[in-house]
Amino acid sequence: MRVVTLAVTSLLAALSGAASRAETVAIPDAREAVVQVISRGEGADPALIVGLHGYGASEPQIATLLPVELDFPHVYVAVRAPLALEDGGYAWFRFAAEAGGIVIAPGAVERAVDDLATLLPRIAEATGAASDDIHVVGYSQGGTLALALALDRPEAVASVAAFAGALPSDLATPQATAPLPVLAAHGRLDPLISEQDIALTRAMLAAAGRRVTPFDEGVPHVVGNAGRLRLQIWLADRLAD
Repeated sequence: MRVVTLAVTSLLAALSGAASRAETVAIPDAREAVVQVISRGEGADPALIVGLHGYGASEPQIATLLPVELDFPHVYVAVRAPLALEDGGYAWFRFAAEAGGIVIAPGAVERAVDDLATLLPRIAEATGAASDDIHVVGYSQGGTLALALALDRPEAVASVAAFAGALPSDLATPQATAPLPVLAAHGRLDPLISEQDIALTRAMLAAAGRRVTPFDEGVPHVVGNAGRLRLQIWLADRLAD
């Protein structure tokens, strides 16, 4: 049995200059995970919002890239990816850049999805959030993981929002099983995720019965102000359901 330390740090306290509060929780049968609390909205049975950072980054990226302010009970956390990279930062899965594009090892995304789906209810328990009201937000490689979670494990979450991410074309598309709400956002100037990539991603999700909401913004591989506002509205709508 592997025991995981879940380190929960208050970003708000750190920004105010106060000493950060660290809380550790032992989680059996999962990888080590570091989780940073970005914000809380007080109230009973808070929803859990989980942010997934991009390749080569770490959990603080989510706080600056995808901040949210919600008048609903919630806990918004950012998770550090489990794979430490040689040049610094972390990744959800490894890939290689070749002449034909990015190559991902067979099964790598599926394994990352399984690990995340296992971790989500444990994060909810550790932070006092509702395990049946989990919303995942991802950027870049974190967006790809969020979309793969929506495709393969829709029962694990209440909604998914992904920015600058796309599904690998070789992922198996399951039979239509759940009308999970998915926000699939794309930058029209993105040099890494093409219009064809995002169109295929949205088609794969729709074929699996997911309720896909497309959002296109005139930005490169980033999240612009319109994207941040769209996320704010998206999460408010989901939490109000």
